[in-house]
Amino acid sequence: MNLAVWLARNAALGPDHPAVRHGEDVVTYAQLSDRVSRLAGFLRERGLTPGDRVGILQWNGLRLLETLLAAIHGGFCVVPVNARATAYEAAQVLDDAQVGAIVYGAEYAEHAMAVEGSQPLRICLQADATADVHYDEAINQASGPLALQAVAPDDVAWLFYTSGTTGRPKGAMLTHRNLLAMVLAYLADLRDLRSDHVVLHAAPLTHGSGLYALPAIARGATQVITTSRSFDPEEILATVRSRRVTDIAFLTPTMVKWLTEAHQGSPTPAQSLEHVVYGGAPMYREDLRAALQAFGPVFSQIYGQAEAPVTIARLTREDHVGESVQRADVLGAAGRAYTSVEVEVAVADGAGAGVIVPVGHGELVTRSDVVMKGYWQNPDATADSLRDGWLRTGDVGRIDPDGLVFLVDRSKDVIISGGANVYPREVEEVILRHDAVRAAVVVGAPDETWGERVVAVLVLEPGGDQERAQEQLDALCREYLSDYKRPRRYDWIDELPVSPYGKVLKREVRARYWHGRERQV
Repeated sequence: MNLAVWLARNAALGPDHPAVRHGEDVVTYAQLSDRVSRLAGFLRERGLTPGDRVGILQWNGLRLLETLLAAIHGGFCVVPVNARATAYEAAQVLDDAQVGAIVYGAEYAEHAMAVEGSQPLRICLQADATADVHYDEAINQASGPLALQAVAPDDVAWLFYTSGTTGRPKGAMLTHRNLLAMVLAYLADLRDLRSDHVVLHAAPLTHGSGLYALPAIARGATQVITTSRSFDPEEILATVRSRRVTDIAFLTPTMVKWLTEAHQGSPTPAQSLEHVVYGGAPMYREDLRAALQAFGPVFSQIYGQAEAPVTIARLTREDHVGESVQRADVLGAAGRAYTSVEVEVAVADGAGAGVIVPVGHGELVTRSDVVMKGYWQNPDATADSLRDGWLRTGDVGRIDPDGLVFLVDRSKDVIISGGANVYPREVEEVILRHDAVRAAVVVGAPDETWGERVVAVLVLEPGGDQERAQEQLDALCREYLSDYKRPRRYDWIDELPVSPYGKVLKREVRARYWHGRERQV
């Protein structure tokens, strides 16, 4: 089933019902369906065929959602790129995906031109000399709406890119089957949406919030997209009140904290708000209790990955009320497995294969229809992550007798800063481009606002100028890395700790920053 059938269905059942609001722009389900099918038609007329990839380089907005849906409608595969990506990072992703088209904002003209491998069709939201066609002209030039394209369950609908521990971007192939399973799990276990619900997107539609646009479309709800390009708690609260928002699709714990602080200073309650999903990073218990005090029992927590899109375990709204609020063992958990998802603990045998065991500590593994098909054109990484149908999450944890999943550590050293994953290897490779750096390790250090901040621990080449090197390193990181990946601190030491076999002991480097406190994961 092509997931865009939900849009077509609601356009027929409630053509005049508001589908999306973005600032002063409002489109109905009939209008949205028409624009989406015409954009899909234009892409077909310009040579794209089912399965071809469509890149997105846009800030949150109506056009981003239209592009995403048009790709699905036409049987293409959408490749959303983080709006904060540098031109170098964007080109890495879009060249790897071999996109046939890029739909981008004018501020990303340099990014779009950096994509050379597949010579994609360039569609710009604004007038831009580098583009092949203006976005609205593309829709108007289409000879007509494209009929909803038939797809197979295992056809790839979304390439969700993650840099991974190797530093090379990896595209998790999410199929129509995967996304359908995700939507059904959301509606069954988190929130049974209705057409009279209003869903707010304040986090990037290129990530979790965009995935959660699909359940809203499935049920014909109205979606509201904030206009700020950064997280603005005051705007969000004002929008909740003025638009009678019932749901916030997705927030990171840092965003929840900021929203709580803004709400505590406001005399007007957010009375319409019924449900807020948070996840992507650890949530400090005191911050969560403050949020519950401010907004009431409206929160659900989700634990997932790009490879199992936001659907491994969850804490429901019911888990956030009554005795559960006082129980550290509940609020400290990642949640319980979704009804349609298996979660177990794996330990490695002598041959390195995963052996599934029911209890104890080990790597968390999951199996369900939501688990990705594999990594795009990367069979080695696929074979390493998928074993006999089980996805190796890279997270070390345990499962208690009540089925609560607890995360103990991250076996892949991922830094989670403000809900965004930062992979140390990617940052280290940029730093090691500098001739004055002999060795480098990147770790996460505790940060009260962001959870973790990125710290680079460096060894200088003999005779190097430390002060000058640090200035140049910061400029180098600004060129090649998104701002959230850039080290906020550079520490210089004489030697990195190594094992008897010469392997850098990253855990020892990290421990100096976490001494006296338990690392949150």
